[in-house]
Amino acid sequence: MLECSSLASSSIARRRRLPRARAAFATTWIAGSLALFSALFSPYRDATAAPICRPGTPSVALLGEEARWSWSPCSGGIDSLKLLKPQFNMPDARPPGGALPGWVKTKWAAGPLELVGTWDAKWDPFVDKVLLRDAGSIEVAVAAPNAATATTRSFPDLEEMKAELPQWFVVASDSSSVELVWPDPNIVRSPIYLNKRVQLDPNHPSMVTVEVTLWWLGRRSLQFSLEHVISGYRDPTTESGGMLAMLAGPPDIPGAGWHVDGETHHLDATELVDAEPEQRALASLPLWIGTDSRYFLLALLPGDGFGKSSSARLTLLGNGVIQASLRGSGEAFGSADGGCVPGWYAKRWGGASCDQDFKTLGLDRSLGAPIDRALLDQALLKRPEAERADLAPVVERVRRRQVHRVTMRLFAGAKEIESLRAAGSGLDESIDFGWFGVIARPLLFVLKMAQDLTGSWPIAILILTMLVKALLWPVMGRSMKSMRKMAALKPELEKIKADLTVEAKKRGETAADPSEVNKRTFALYQSHGVNPLGGCLPVFLQMPIYIALYRTISSSVELFNQPLFGWIHDLTQHDPYYVLPVVLGVLMVLQQRITPTTTTDEAQRKMMMYVMPVMFGFLMMSLPSGLTLYILTNTVLSIVQTWLLQRKEAV
Repeated sequence: MLECSSLASSSIARRRRLPRARAAFATTWIAGSLALFSALFSPYRDATAAPICRPGTPSVALLGEEARWSWSPCSGGIDSLKLLKPQFNMPDARPPGGALPGWVKTKWAAGPLELVGTWDAKWDPFVDKVLLRDAGSIEVAVAAPNAATATTRSFPDLEEMKAELPQWFVVASDSSSVELVWPDPNIVRSPIYLNKRVQLDPNHPSMVTVEVTLWWLGRRSLQFSLEHVISGYRDPTTESGGMLAMLAGPPDIPGAGWHVDGETHHLDATELVDAEPEQRALASLPLWIGTDSRYFLLALLPGDGFGKSSSARLTLLGNGVIQASLRGSGEAFGSADGGCVPGWYAKRWGGASCDQDFKTLGLDRSLGAPIDRALLDQALLKRPEAERADLAPVVERVRRRQVHRVTMRLFAGAKEIESLRAAGSGLDESIDFGWFGVIARPLLFVLKMAQDLTGSWPIAILILTMLVKALLWPVMGRSMKSMRKMAALKPELEKIKADLTVEAKKRGETAADPSEVNKRTFALYQSHGVNPLGGCLPVFLQMPIYIALYRTISSSVELFNQPLFGWIHDLTQHDPYYVLPVVLGVLMVLQQRITPTTTTDEAQRKMMMYVMPVMFGFLMMSLPSGLTLYILTNTVLSIVQTWLLQRKEAV
């Protein structure tokens, strides 16, 4: 219509016989008439268009001890999950990056940390899908609520049906549970419905229990699979790699993974790009599957109804959405003719209610739970013989119902090791401590114990430093003695090198043979009982501890957003003003000055004294401040130990 308006305006403007004022008036009048016509008839034109569900449709909030789950009627999944512990109360906004619509920007405002990084209902975490495996369209009747007439619609698959009829109906809800069903039975009479019940887990503050029931009310058979999808997000414009990225510290890259047969398989977003198909697929049922970042996890733990032939898949979409999908075994329904129907369906479209039939038979269980024939026969035999004839149709309706039910537990929260262990199923393996996990886990245990005793993470790090130093004190003492012995032999080492140089020049060579220098040097060390590797041993022993502590601090959410002191508000982040790295560099220069040197090369000695501390301090600028505090404290203790040993030997 806008094109017609434009053509009409151009036509009038070209009529030179009309005065300019009359042409302008005619143009305005025709354009306004066309706009009014468009406005009047646009509701009829858009009557069949997919309704806009978000924004505008309120979610149902379940308020747990540590999290607020918001279940969306636009997807059946969660559109928001806020962490309520004071540790995760963020002082500033943390949007996921990329172009965000205006209505969603407040989702990541300052306050409780938001775990859901997506905003389109298509990518909500913990959504459920029905995949039809046989040909044939799905016919439904669509009517306004309480309307007497309905329009028949046909869809080739359920995804197209969901695109046009996205709304889930909230059957019941309170602060701890919600029941939803799709499609909305108030407006859609369908042969297939997906019913979802969510309940806060009373035994775990970061989990909910979920029951998903697929109802088939059609007269023909149906083959299908249920798929459950957990979605995460990484801004696709984010760049990683290169020297600048290395200097910026370890990146927090979202990813996805699963745990099966005692092993955790994980791929971050950068790895998913180039992963082979077999690396992204699993042909068995995992103990858990989910998406995560360094500190937080969204995971599904399958329960009843999942067959051994279930499968899993990890996917990275072009828009930055990361998906972990769990597909159940292929199932089949027969005809549901003569079976009972759910109560929410019977209320709108009629039929015998399964709710009432279960109550009549005294079946205290979920409507979707499998019930064998023996149980129904037993329920019938418990009734007086006079009632059995009347109850026989009820039993038959329950037998004929076509339902498939699966249960699961969902975890959404921080990767706190005790919380993950309490969830079970190997969920604590989602924390990536790297190769030195065997050391990192005890270090984290000591840190947590020290923090429980002192109430302070900085003091806990100091205690850990002193414990590690005490453990290595004897080794360091022997190392210092060895280095002082080697330093005492320095004049003799220089004499050996000078004598060999003179001998080489007599033979017409420019320098001494290095192999002969090394041979005589080791012989000298052996004659004086000096171990040349004694000075390096403490360094080799401490390096795994440094690396393990680095992984402990950088991977443990227990330290996330925990203040160190003063200007450092997060132990897992680098010092924003680089005070600790600079102080560390100065202390390392002092340490090198008082440590006995064994080298006879002056250039090498200066490099060890000045260049190495500067490089180490530069490296610390990008590493977690908690780790920098550990190394700084360890350096101070090493200086004290060196001074005490030198004083002892002097006495």
